[in-house]
Amino acid sequence: MPTHLNEIKSQPATDELIAQLAEMVQERLAHEHPKPGHGEDFYCLNHTAYMGERMGNVLARLREAEAAAASIAAQARRETAQYFARRMRMAQRAEEDGGSDARKAAFIIAETVAEVLARDAANVQTADA
Repeated sequence: MPTHLNEIKSQPATDELIAQLAEMVQERLAHEHPKPGHGEDFYCLNHTAYMGERMGNVLARLREAEAAAASIAAQARRETAQYFARRMRMAQRAEEDGGSDARKAAFIIAETVAEVLARDAANVQTADA
């Protein structure tokens, strides 16, 4: 899906700008709007124009945050896959040795799956926080 986010050349919004925009949204919502037919709402128009002029910065910050989140998720998937592969090789070697090592291989597989599921659950809880 094509996106125009990559075309934005603005610097990412600072924390201060995000806080200022949030405050302006609240001010815009809280002020008394003129009744229909009683003139333009220049207060809202001014706030909207000011905020609109800064949306490039906000979108640039969004783009960077999404790229960072995707990178972190990809790294976590790679690490999980590598860990799983190492543990599966251990299990395979144990199984190839036969006898009681086959039970050890089954235990290694079960333990690995449980650890990966626990790690994924912890990552979900961290992301939700």
